[in-house]
Amino acid sequence: MATPFAGRALPTQDEAWLASMARRLHREQQLAHLDEDPTSALLVPNSQHPARLVPLAHNETHEPLDLVWDAQAQLDLLARGLAAQKRPALLPRVPGDSPTIAALRKAFAGRGLVIVRPALGTPTIALDASWAEPQMKFNAGHRSDFRRAERHAAKLGELRFEIHTQPSEQALDQLLDEAFDVEAHNWKGDAGTALLHDQTLGSFFRHYAHGARREGILRLAFMRIGGQAVGMQLAVEWQQSWWLLKIGYDSRFARCSPGTLLMLHTVADAARRGLRSYEFLGNPAPWTDMWTQTLKPHVDVRLYPFSVAGQVALLQDISTMVQARVRATLQSGRIQSTVKRHLLTPVKRLVSSLAAPVLNLASRAYVPGPRLEDAVRMARRVEADGMAVTIGYFNADSDSPDLIEDQGRAAVDAAARLNKPAYVSVKVPPLAYALHRAREIASHAARHHQLLHFDSHGPDTAQPTLQLLDALRNQQAPLSLTVPGRWRRSLQDCDWAVQRGIRVRVVKGQWACPLEPDMDLRAGFLAVIDRLAGRATEVAVATHDAPLAREALRRLQQAGTPCELELLCGLPRREVMAVARELNVPVRFYIPYGTAWLPYALGQLVRKPQLWGWMLRDVANKLLHR
Repeated sequence: MATPFAGRALPTQDEAWLASMARRLHREQQLAHLDEDPTSALLVPNSQHPARLVPLAHNETHEPLDLVWDAQAQLDLLARGLAAQKRPALLPRVPGDSPTIAALRKAFAGRGLVIVRPALGTPTIALDASWAEPQMKFNAGHRSDFRRAERHAAKLGELRFEIHTQPSEQALDQLLDEAFDVEAHNWKGDAGTALLHDQTLGSFFRHYAHGARREGILRLAFMRIGGQAVGMQLAVEWQQSWWLLKIGYDSRFARCSPGTLLMLHTVADAARRGLRSYEFLGNPAPWTDMWTQTLKPHVDVRLYPFSVAGQVALLQDISTMVQARVRATLQSGRIQSTVKRHLLTPVKRLVSSLAAPVLNLASRAYVPGPRLEDAVRMARRVEADGMAVTIGYFNADSDSPDLIEDQGRAAVDAAARLNKPAYVSVKVPPLAYALHRAREIASHAARHHQLLHFDSHGPDTAQPTLQLLDALRNQQAPLSLTVPGRWRRSLQDCDWAVQRGIRVRVVKGQWACPLEPDMDLRAGFLAVIDRLAGRATEVAVATHDAPLAREALRRLQQAGTPCELELLCGLPRREVMAVARELNVPVRFYIPYGTAWLPYALGQLVRKPQLWGWMLRDVANKLLHR
């Protein structure tokens, strides 16, 4: 096995990774001059900004990286070379404790600027003997899920785990074929981003796996059921740590939780062999939170030499940063929050005490109240007007997953007692993505032959929500999913839902796409509608934007797709209701309730002063008709 050099803390600094990147970029000759000119050998023009340099190790997976050096003298030489050349450079996601940072600052003194900014950290587990039985790190509910998944797997065939370290060249290619095939039988395959379909990235990882095998650091793990690979991990063992590069599982075996069971096996193996840590490369995500919330800090290092190119790049980056901050400030409401902190928060406390009775009275026209009984009372009023309802618990941050699960089951019972077909909408992040909790609510809905809907949250919650839906498809309850129009991934999520016969609710979306924050909301909404038209089992158009609702419903009707208009209690509805009557489309009202409703209503009043007019009008109507 290759011995990692002291300066190479990351596997992306290793010869196997560098050689694979050089081959991919057709720069083998450049890497051949590493000893003579390490600066030129290890840096390449940025594909998006050719006037700037990035490390050769950089690729689309955005793994953490660093300059490549084996001793301090080499690092100093490399840093001086960077300071001597004229082009700006970016070193993304460098470990926060890397000696590279100090070496660059020293080399650039009087020659340019070194700007260091926090970057996204990577999840990490500090292993010790207790991780030899990783299931004991989880609560009873999770351990029950693990055992249930193993029982499901055992019913289908022999359950077996494998970790390959030194297969032959031919055997490795066969194993990689299996691994790529497993990954393609999931959402990545549906989206066309799996290694099997991405020839460039797939070729890179195949070449890298062979290089890692020759160095003795490759770890290719599988979970098999009856001999068939259903879960995979492509990893390496470097600096006494397990580094996870690629994972995948076959969604046809979702009930067996292949990804989770294989993770349990490899974490246990790493701990039993005395490794120091288990590193989740890539970005933190809800599924990694299940294993660890500890992040290894990283930074972006930007280098601006005192040259024309360097100063132009600095001005460009300052302009981009200012624009991004202004946009983020406007989107996040920081200006409002500053005013709110110094002025509106005291007013809000006063309004809470003085206006609560008024809000409780007025809200009966658009926000039911904190209790399920309030939602049911509102639902019966909506039913009397000939419309169906959705009921959803609006949880407070302090609510426990147990309470939220109980409310989900209770809401299902309440919906079953209504006259028109109703369904319950649940939020899975507050349930901590716990399969056993979601399964309890889904089983309850199935007993009442009731649809169960899953609300949308931020973009980082989308994938674990889909995985949860996949695991629930055997619960007999028909399932439904919210797809926002403003995310780049939404079209692939539509395909995923269509292939599984899952109903879709389309919304504009509250959270912006991190990859395309300026996406046009209406254009994105209609793009999702077009993706579903003529293909989906049913689509709910959820918007109070009357012209947008008309166009979306018209496109669905022309394609022969069953559809309905779904509105949120509390928002203006006269114009959009006229659209529903014009197109003869059924209308459904989403009725939220819960302990967080009053703070939410007050927050809405701060952000949308026109609600005061609606509220006072409703109060007047209530008082006049008593």
